[in-house]
Amino acid sequence: VLLLKDDQIVDATIQDHKAGNVTYGHRFHAPEALTLAHANDYLAALEKAYVVANFEKRQATIQEQVKKLADEVNATAIVPADLLDEVTS
Repeated sequence: VLLLKDDQIVDATIQDHKAGNVTYGHRFHAPEALTLAHANDYLAALEKAYVVANFEKRQATIQEQVKKLADEVNATAIVPADLLDEVTS
């Protein structure tokens, strides 16, 4: 459990897991532990580890990839908003 306020670890235990300043990236591409010095480092550290934690950015990337694939076959992708939300989540 990663739980930081600025550069301080928030003292907590969640479901028997003690909070700390360590998280992990993509389980296959970057499975090594990431130790964060500050909460502000979270998004950038995860992106370097192949995880896009920002929902809007991840959703935009998915939309771009779908459009690119559709364009390659001269098609129009139909992606309902609820499906896009589910895939993004």
